[in-house]
Amino acid sequence: MVKKHEIKSISNFDLPEQSLGFLLWHISTRWRSSIEKVTSSFSLTHPQFVILATTGWLTQDNKGTNQASIGVLASLDPNTTSQILRSLELKKLIERKTSLDGREKSHS
Repeated sequence: MVKKHEIKSISNFDLPEQSLGFLLWHISTRWRSSIEKVTSSFSLTHPQFVILATTGWLTQDNKGTNQASIGVLASLDPNTTSQILRSLELKKLIERKTSLDGREKSHS
């Protein structure tokens, strides 16, 4: 038989509203919902917008950038970054060029 004092509490807080993590979750959910309302009016997802903005920041000096740099700045893994860049290229919002060695694409 398990005694009451042996049961671990699921939280150090009596109420969810006292937990910073719980509050942060609610704020981030509402923030993302509001962002998606705006980006959807441009037929973009939130991640597409982030990648598009990141590409803009990295190319503002009129030099190209590459997928790896975009992914690092956006904090996304290479596969996700590649898929999003492909979708932005299909929408004609970015241009991708194959590098001289063929393994890397530059973006503008």
